[in-house]
Amino acid sequence: MMNKRRLGWIGVGLCACALSSFLAVSLYMRPYRNLIKLTEAVEVLRENCIYVEEDWEPADLLMSQLLASIGDRYTYYLSLHDAEDFSALYETGGVHVGLGMEVVATRGGLRVGEVEVGSPAMMAGLQRGDIIQALDGKQVQNLDQIQGFAPDQLVELRVNREGRQVVLRARAQEVSDQKEYVIHALPDGLVYLRIRSFMQQGMEQEILTHLRAKEGEIKGLLIDVRANPGGRLDAAVAIAQAFLPEGSVIVYGEEKGRERETITGGSETPLAMPVVILQDEESASAAEVLSGALRYNGRATIVGQTSYGKGTMQRVHRLSDGSSIRYTCGRYYLPDGHSIDKTGIPPDVQAPRDASAPGWALSEERDLQQKKAQETLRSLCRLD
Repeated sequence: MMNKRRLGWIGVGLCACALSSFLAVSLYMRPYRNLIKLTEAVEVLRENCIYVEEDWEPADLLMSQLLASIGDRYTYYLSLHDAEDFSALYETGGVHVGLGMEVVATRGGLRVGEVEVGSPAMMAGLQRGDIIQALDGKQVQNLDQIQGFAPDQLVELRVNREGRQVVLRARAQEVSDQKEYVIHALPDGLVYLRIRSFMQQGMEQEILTHLRAKEGEIKGLLIDVRANPGGRLDAAVAIAQAFLPEGSVIVYGEEKGRERETITGGSETPLAMPVVILQDEESASAAEVLSGALRYNGRATIVGQTSYGKGTMQRVHRLSDGSSIRYTCGRYYLPDGHSIDKTGIPPDVQAPRDASAPGWALSEERDLQQKKAQETLRSLCRLD
């Protein structure tokens, strides 16, 4: 009797083990069931649907839709071709096939900044302030969509020009890469530094080398980050550190599943000249890190408009076939501990832009924001 009871308990134990193993396998296999179903559907369509060719490969489309379903505009799929072009954005110098213009991503499309003299963009009639909304009939949303043209490729651009729709045609040619910054002297010992983005490798060292070499001559510095979409966080941090004493808090970072990290730094001999940062509603990400680090450490006055408010960090993960996924991995916080995601950094001195176009797309005579920033800097330097 005892043996039967013992065997019964053993049987119950074995059943429980089998059930738990089955549940564990089921949970493990759950993500793969949909992949099996998807593969089955693709094969059925490839073999039987009259509209599907034998070489039909829907993987790129499916990956794009998968990442789009997350609902984050900064999380998206890059095909092999797009991934190569995206990587090229972070390289320095050289020659590439393109249209020869500066563009930044905005909510309405790609806004045109400086147009190179004699470039395909200039020959086509593109102007500063134009917003490129479509390329060859396809809506334009990301910078990578205007990369990787073939030599002599003819492209059609649908442009919004101050509310009017304009269609232009340009032929891609080899053009020299522009530096991501411009620096020149202003009257009375002031210096103007425009940073278009923080994408190019080595740009921060070039900027700081110039400022260090001229430090004794510079009475005040105007840093223009209008329409700067961000880029490399380390570049913005390096520039901020040059103006701050050692041990200063630059930014806090917090990635999914990890503790908040404090990024500190500074210089034994920080740059001492007064600083004004000029920003607008399109200054984002790394540009906001620079503005926030200097403003909340008491080293800069911000002029312009409330910034874009992108307080998240992204990573690019390369897949086995060379394509990539770009995804949001965490948030960052300014030195005072608050997040600017979707709220932005308010300016110390308000300076609305000209109603017809953003300031950086206007001539200096019409750039009211830059005039206000220069007035503020002159006041800080006691030049008036």
